[in-house]
Formats: sequence, structure tokens, C-alpha cells
Amino acid sequence: MLIHGGFDSLIEEFYPIWQRIAMAGFDVVAFEGPGQGGARALSGLTFDHDWERPVGAVLDYFGLSSAGLVGISMGGYWAVRAAGREPRINRVVAWPPVFDWLYRLPMILRGPVRTMLRRRRLMRWSVRTRARLIPTLRQIVDHTLYLVDGHDPIEVVDWFLGMNADHLGSAQVTQDVLLMCGEHDSFQPPSLTRAQAKALTAARSVTVRMFTKSEHADQHCQIGNIGLACRVLTTWLRHTSPEPTGPD
Repeated sequence: MLIHGGFDSLIEEFYPIWQRIAMAGFDVVAFEGPGQGGARALSGLTFDHDWERPVGAVLDYFGLSSAGLVGISMGGYWAVRAAGREPRINRVVAWPPVFDWLYRLPMILRGPVRTMLRRRRLMRWSVRTRARLIPTLRQIVDHTLYLVDGHDPIEVVDWFLGMNADHLGSAQVTQDVLLMCGEHDSFQPPSLTRAQAKALTAARSVTVRMFTKSEHADQHCQIGNIGLACRVLTTWLRHTSPEPTGPD
């Protein structure tokens, strides 16, 4: 199993997850892609949404002809993107999916928002101003600029809009897919999971697991009950075929 994190995660951060999956009997290769952790801090690699490139590099390095792929947090987007383009990936888990950030909004608002986002000078001013007022947003802006080695706030808008349905290419995914999400995840909400499930028209199977408040797992990445989430994940892995199903 190849496993990676998301936006601002480090390889050490999710060690309890790597450990649980390994203890369930799977060989685990945890890695950081461009823009993440040591890849950015030590090697200066900036971010690239085309995640099939680092996944392919890891597969080549370890000489793997077949492997599952798990992406955590925003990594759920990149894992699906990679699975649709890397035939050596035999199963993929988005924990949880992103699909397209604009799908957080009602359909009627997506067009007007796209139009507004194209007003570059307005968006630059808006991002800069709101980041000064909202500490969480300031961290997101600063870290995104670090990922891409940028300085202009509009690059943050471009980076997030780069994670969209067209770029993702869900119809290219032919493997078994597991989508994991919390019912009260405010960052990657269930609306994104539902949109992602619907778009996987060529997948061999699509399993959606929505975690609930009663399970203490309804928040982002099931942080309140990692043990349960890992059991769901490893049980699903045992019941799906390891044979690759990607294009020749």
C-alpha cells in the first residue's frame, strides 16, 4: 500500500495510521510528494497536482508492479487523479475526496463564483485582506504560497481552483474505490464525497463509508476515532482484488 497525506501534513504525522495498516498485514510505503514535508523542505520540490508523477516515481523506486493507493485529507484528490493515470495502482482510497472545491457550493452559485474568481485584481485584494483578519485563512494562504514557492495571493486562488473535476478525470478510474468521509466534516464535506461517487462511472466498484457522530468519527479524517477508520479501510482492502485494472 502506498499512502500519503495532504495539504500541510508530514510523513510522521500519520504514523499511527501507517502502523495500523501494517499491523493488519499489509506492506506500507508512506511517502511525501512534491510540496510536502521533506520533499519541499529538504529537496526544494514545489507542488504539482499531477500526482501520477510522484506515485509513478515511488513505484519505480521500489520496483512495484502493483499496489494500492491511499490519500488522506486533500490527498484524497491526488490519489484519485493518480489512479486514473497509473495502471500499476490496483485500488484507491480517498480519505476523504475533494473532487472539485466549487462543489461545496449549491449548483446555482458555481457559475457566478467562477466569474468572480476570474476578476484577478479583486481576488488578490480579497485574499490579502481576509488573510490579515482571519488567522486560519492566513495560515492556508502562507502555506499554499510555500507549496508553490510563490508570493502573489492570486496564486493561492489558482492552486485551489486547480483541484477541479476536469483535471481530476474521475471517468479514467477503473479500479475498486473506497471513499471515506465524516458526516460533519466542515473542510471536505459529504457533498464532495457524493459528487465524487457519482463521477466514478468506470470504476470496478465504488464503496462510500460515511462516519457518524455516534461513532466519534464524524469530523475531518475521522480524527476522533482513527482506530475505527483504519479497521474499515483494512477490511475493505481484504475484500477487494489486488489485480490491477488500469489501462494498458
